[in-house]
Amino acid sequence: MEELVLNKTIVRFVPDVMTTRLKAVGVDDDDYRTIYHAMKHVSERSGHDMSSGRDIPQPKPSEMADDLNVLDDFRIAYRAKQKRLTEAREKLEEPVKAILE
Repeated sequence: MEELVLNKTIVRFVPDVMTTRLKAVGVDDDDYRTIYHAMKHVSERSGHDMSSGRDIPQPKPSEMADDLNVLDDFRIAYRAKQKRLTEAREKLEEPVKAILE
């Protein structure tokens, strides 16, 4: 999240917020859906103690490969989106030109 989606605008253990990096940040509903479900899926299997009654079986290697493919596809598409956002937002930084009539 820090590196890709937030474009290192905010980084753990770094006191600065690099707001100029926001030009490459843009999360739409499809991005949100992918991130939400990926994080939910991962958090069900790691990082939390589960009750014995909710013992989820370990995923098969093919399921883990599928998860990685979804995230890799997201990464590739998001990098392309960041490039488009950056180009469009750099145009917003150009000075306003006077119109002489």
